[in-house]
Amino acid sequence: MSLFNYVSACSGFLNELRESITKAEIAALHQDLSGMSMGAWYDWVSNNAVEISSFVEAAPSARNAKKKWKDPSFRGRLVLAAHQHVNQAQILLQVVAESPLEPGGSYRLMASIAGDAYNKVLLGEFQEWPFDGESPFS
Repeated sequence: MSLFNYVSACSGFLNELRESITKAEIAALHQDLSGMSMGAWYDWVSNNAVEISSFVEAAPSARNAKKKWKDPSFRGRLVLAAHQHVNQAQILLQVVAESPLEPGGSYRLMASIAGDAYNKVLLGEFQEWPFDGESPFS
């Protein structure tokens, strides 16, 4: 599978994650996170990184079956964090697929290309809050 195919697959995966949570669950998640700083959110994501990666890696049936992932508050946060994780993956895969990061040129050329790629990753369209309405983060 080419990197572009993975980018496309990420789009479908992002839709799957958005559709896995109801409007009522989104409202509860919004209330749960309301006023939280992005720094505090990133702390939560960092503290739960292994769980988030497992959630992303799991098939929908496994995500629905695991007892720990059924807790409404935790599940809402997992879905949001998983969406952000896949969104970040999509940005990175897109940049790598489009960047000529091939060995063989000078180290100066590689540094230039890699720096450009890094900046494109940073400037990628990251979705802090992928649901309707305003972001709950302060």
